[in-house]
Amino acid sequence: MASLLMLWDIASDTGTLSAAGTSPGSWVESGGIGVQNLRNDDVMSVARYTAIASSTARVKVAMPRSRPIDIVAVIGHNGSETGTWRPLLSANADLSSPVYQPSPLPMWGATFIWGSRPFGDFPFSGIDTANYPGAPVLWHRLTEPVSARYLGVDFIDASNPAGYFQAGRLMAGVAWQPPISMALGSSIGVVDPSEKKRTDGGRRLVRRRARWRTWKISLEYQDVRAAMGVYHDLMWMKGIAGDLFMVWDPEQDAAVMSRQILYGALSATGEVAATSFNRWSVSFEIEELI
Repeated sequence: MASLLMLWDIASDTGTLSAAGTSPGSWVESGGIGVQNLRNDDVMSVARYTAIASSTARVKVAMPRSRPIDIVAVIGHNGSETGTWRPLLSANADLSSPVYQPSPLPMWGATFIWGSRPFGDFPFSGIDTANYPGAPVLWHRLTEPVSARYLGVDFIDASNPAGYFQAGRLMAGVAWQPPISMALGSSIGVVDPSEKKRTDGGRRLVRRRARWRTWKISLEYQDVRAAMGVYHDLMWMKGIAGDLFMVWDPEQDAAVMSRQILYGALSATGEVAATSFNRWSVSFEIEELI
């Protein structure tokens, strides 16, 4: 298993976020669905682009200075199975001559885990957008950090059945992977706050409420650079209010990984413990933001 991946120092939040591209006015700026919603942690508070059938939706972040970037994530999108997207990095304000621009990336990968359902009981595309766990996520990891002042993200989805494209959160920065990955016992859980009761006649009644997931992460035998420079600073800078993006195992296949991606926040701050000479451990719980 590859090492846990986390994005918590979000470079894209330091800059100016704006609509861009050939039709920037198609980003709706009224009714509470403006492009600045990509900055807050309420993924249901979306930014919406209404001309997706005829043009590419683009947003741009102008950072105060050149910053290294090796991961870009977009949380809570409504992209279709045929939609594509791509990030680009440039030294120029108009995003010309990009220093990084991949080929268009699919908005969806497989979500059905092969062998978990009888043959024929799943779409042959392997994609089930309706039952995706959590908010749908786009994310892309560069092979190495690329420094740039300007970040652009393009969304191409002319066949979107909604007739528009929308997303809830944009994050970019340099991801952290621990020098030694998670200890045994780290876990993924589902929280269901639904309320249940029994009638006098014994009938079971449930008041359904939205579910979310939690991760309990234990990291052992960490060096002092990770302990103080990352885990201490993460808790100090983010607290329980700041958001982060995590991937349990970035080398898993897409279907498994769809259940091992979390956009969330710390449930509580904790302790970084010195467990042996020059070795530290930390445990924390992350709750999903929905």
